[in-house]
Amino acid sequence: MTEQDMRQLLEETLELQKKNGAYEKSPPPPAQMRHPATPVDLAALERHVRAHGGRLPPSFVKFLQITDGIENYMGESELSLRSARQIVDMRSDDEDWSDLAPLNEFVIASGNTSAFVAFDHSHPDQNGELPVVWVDGQGDRTEFSDFEDFLRWN
Repeated sequence: MTEQDMRQLLEETLELQKKNGAYEKSPPPPAQMRHPATPVDLAALERHVRAHGGRLPPSFVKFLQITDGIENYMGESELSLRSARQIVDMRSDDEDWSDLAPLNEFVIASGNTSAFVAFDHSHPDQNGELPVVWVDGQGDRTEFSDFEDFLRWN
């Protein structure tokens, strides 16, 4: 997926979310893209992930180069896609999910709920992409083949 393809997917997804929210009685706040991650924050995230035995998936790097997370990305689930800095800074908070290891080692979305979204770095594919797992508030898991698959689903 090129950077242009990623940008288009994000814009289309956010537009569809906005349209779907118009039909709800009290829709969640609209998802908001941020500025791109800084090279310093990307490098810190890369070091952090490598220190925990993983690698950044290429699609996630492209995502962060476009937008450093997305507030209210999964509005109904009260989850936001974290910025590069949040992923690093919130690592100690993610220990609360240690019973779900290795998912708690690379959490990419969280909010004011027990649900979260994470990369499973124990199963990289030949391109370096990682499965994405959404763990809902009841602990049920939904797995996506990679970050692009997750974005298309949401």
